[in-house]
Amino acid sequence: MHSLEASLSFRKSHSGMQSTYSRLKNKLIFWHPFGCEYAQSSRWNLLERAYIRFFGLVDLPTRMRARLIIRVLRSIRWKTMLDLGSGTGVYSFYFSRSRDVHVCGVDICKVRVAECQAMSPKLDRASLDFITRSRIFETNRFYPDSIDVVLAIEVLPYLFDIPEGFREIQQVLHPGGYLIGHVPFQGYCQSPETVRFDRDTLARLTKESGLDPISITRVFGGSARFLSWVYAYCARTRLCTAIAFPFLLMASLTCGGKNSKGSYCLFIARKPLHNGDGDPSSNSAHRSPNLKP
Repeated sequence: MHSLEASLSFRKSHSGMQSTYSRLKNKLIFWHPFGCEYAQSSRWNLLERAYIRFFGLVDLPTRMRARLIIRVLRSIRWKTMLDLGSGTGVYSFYFSRSRDVHVCGVDICKVRVAECQAMSPKLDRASLDFITRSRIFETNRFYPDSIDVVLAIEVLPYLFDIPEGFREIQQVLHPGGYLIGHVPFQGYCQSPETVRFDRDTLARLTKESGLDPISITRVFGGSARFLSWVYAYCARTRLCTAIAFPFLLMASLTCGGKNSKGSYCLFIARKPLHNGDGDPSSNSAHRSPNLKP
């Protein structure tokens, strides 16, 4: 009898230790630099992989942008995310570090999606998917009212039909869900861009789609532009990039935020709650990721 009680006590203690370790591991993984998962790409040699693991993604504008996005998402409770225009997958990889969420990256580029799909098994991310499509519901993987957060970073100006793109985002969001977007103010003046965004255009498109604009903020002023120019100059050679990047990354901590003359717009919109609906995260905590099999 004493032996049985001791065994049960040990199992309970061991289970508690495992649970504590799992929670601690889930928190510690976010101390890894943003984009360090990209070191798993087959394009890098051994030294380059070690550098990316230590410093994270070597792309200064993306790192400055990521700080803002991460800060916003820390204030939102969510369980399911759609990374629209996921590209290299760095946002999907970062936010899928938590084992309590499900993240799906969607991109039109088959090469990029294939690269992300090849990296995922090496990271043991069961909560992460990548799909090749140009529109959300073309994937046949999402239900309406199923996603808590749609991330649209540097992708909206390149949609084939921007009003329809906003409507699809509104449809896939759970009531109370958020659209978090980041676009160049007045565009890059490149031919693939279909719309050049400003505050009025963003407000109009979000309202017409049925979303409520929460904030539209211009970011990245003169200091951020100067550091980005220095980074672009150094990026002409890998050696120069490797030497300069850590210093530029530290310098960028002092800039990149709200600026009335910023070159980019960070905007947040929310799908209105239906009668009887509450915080989307409280609903999503009791439901699966709502992805079709």
